Amino acid sequence: MWFRQAIQRRLVDIVAQAEVDPVLSELRGEEEEAFETLYSTLSDMGAGTEYAVWEERHYRYEAAVQELLYLKGLQDGMELAAGMLRPAAQTDEDDEPGDSSSMSC
Repeated sequence: MWFRQAIQRRLVDIVAQAEVDPVLSELRGEEEEAFETLYSTLSDMGAGTEYAVWEERHYRYEAAVQELLYLKGLQDGMELAAGMLRPAAQTDEDDEPGDSSSMSC
């Protein structure tokens, strides 16, 4: 359960980072502007062209978000794997008198 909560907290953090990312903000702005143009011209005959522009920007923005999430997930996974492969830190119990494993020969 704690692992699921930790992953959920990390995803919330990453989504929050994506909201303020300058590249994604610029793409989101372009996508929103294209959508507003599309919405205002839907009654025009040229709406198909406006829709294509909006659609292209929308998919470019969505792809950038997915790429960021993928890269963050990959980075987190690598850090988790590296952490699991590191030897455990020695605890105080290992240093207690009479513990033959900590005695040198």
